[in-house]
Amino acid sequence: MHNGRIILQLNKDELLYRYGIIRCSEKQFQHIPKHVIFAYQISNSIYEVVINNAPEMKEAYPELTTDRITIDDMMSIYIRGEK
Repeated sequence: MHNGRIILQLNKDELLYRYGIIRCSEKQFQHIPKHVIFAYQISNSIYEVVINNAPEMKEAYPELTTDRITIDDMMSIYIRGEK
């Protein structure tokens, strides 16, 4: 919830196994398919990108480190970042 509105409705398993976070440069960000980007924010020239298909991204782009995401990380990036 944010400002009294539900902004995200996912079950725990979907969050843990389908979503992830990639921290990368602008150049690397340009290569991430737009359809897998849920939200992102830029901090000190580092892109923090929430992706909605982590297993596919790990396989297709092994050079990008895809980490698990917490609900706190996801909400922070979603609320403060770009969608």
